[in-house]
Amino acid sequence: MKPIKFYYILISILCFALSANASKVSDPQDSFEKAMKLRKQGKLSASVEIFQSILLNHPQLQRARLELAVAYFQQLNFIRAKKLATIVLKDPKTPKTVKLKIKRFLSKIKSLGPRHTWTPSISLGFMYDSNVTAGPDNSVLTGFPTLSVTTKQSDQALTSQLGLSHRYISGKSYSIGKQKAGFLWLSQFNYYDVNYNSQDSLDLNVISLSTGPALIVANKWRAAINLQLDSTRLGGEKYASYTALNPNLTLINKSGKSEIGIDLFIQSRSYDRSIDLGRDSQYYAIGFSYGVLSVSDKFSYQIGLRPFKEDADLAQYSNSGIEWFGGFSYRKSQNTIMLLRYSRKPIKFDGLETGLSVKRDEKLDRIVLGIEHTFSSGRFKGWAVKAYSTFTNNSSNVGLFDFDRLQNVISLSRSF
Repeated sequence: MKPIKFYYILISILCFALSANASKVSDPQDSFEKAMKLRKQGKLSASVEIFQSILLNHPQLQRARLELAVAYFQQLNFIRAKKLATIVLKDPKTPKTVKLKIKRFLSKIKSLGPRHTWTPSISLGFMYDSNVTAGPDNSVLTGFPTLSVTTKQSDQALTSQLGLSHRYISGKSYSIGKQKAGFLWLSQFNYYDVNYNSQDSLDLNVISLSTGPALIVANKWRAAINLQLDSTRLGGEKYASYTALNPNLTLINKSGKSEIGIDLFIQSRSYDRSIDLGRDSQYYAIGFSYGVLSVSDKFSYQIGLRPFKEDADLAQYSNSGIEWFGGFSYRKSQNTIMLLRYSRKPIKFDGLETGLSVKRDEKLDRIVLGIEHTFSSGRFKGWAVKAYSTFTNNSSNVGLFDFDRLQNVISLSRSF
């Protein structure tokens, strides 16, 4: 055999082998099934890349285009999802039954797509407080100091709360590593009022405003940075102002049934009354939490800890410690939930208490037991009735700050 003829035969064989291999690699069905499997596993970025590769080589495959639209939707990239689904919808070859499904899909995109959502809310309630003179309850707003308790007095109060939340869904997603994160902006305005029956000097008013961006990767993680401003009045007089920054991150388990959270809380506290001279401070805390939701979605619990430190102008107000907390909830029905929370907050103060040769050393324990029920029919449809009992015990080595307190609250609330 002549050498040239041999080379022709060899090249022909190689070309045939390469052609067969290329056909196997570019087989759209294999790639399609792989992309679908990755999407089902929550690996959306990898799934999107394969769907894009399929369409690059086989632009006529509308099924791949439609499934890519679904993947974009799961990434919260509603703009691209809508664009691709619309292309398939306008294709004359698309069956009518498929077009009906696409129209429902587009309606869902429209309901979740780029938009501003405003949600007002209202709450009215009644509270029994066994120890009003302990001062404002710092479960309402971080930063309220415990007042010295000279005489324990009980009282009743009317509570009210008005809120307005704003949510902006951009409809866009951004690449974070190999993942696509949906972008949102969340804001909240809130007014809270406690009007005591007898102890007018302890009436409380709080105005809060918070705002900040958030990123979400479906079934993976979510992150946000929140800026919050609070203005408080006590007994009708200006009491304090707070400015806080709160970045946070939550990692979600593959099953979606558990999550790990971490957040940083930085707050500047400024007090207005002359008797609070030296109390202005900077407060720092970092929280860690772990939460689990049962397979049946009826039970959930959360545990965590939060180291904190407050640096005040005067050492007697500076303090530090580690707060421990845990919670459990049980969803009795679709509209009824019961919950139990517990927290312990040991607090060590840096400086000597005024007039005493001792530094305050305290343990603040709080137990919350509550039940919430949302009416699904009748005149109060959409309204929720909530009943909470909060027991607080502050154990201090300085008698003036040693107290216990029971607060029972029942309220009627609704978001519109």
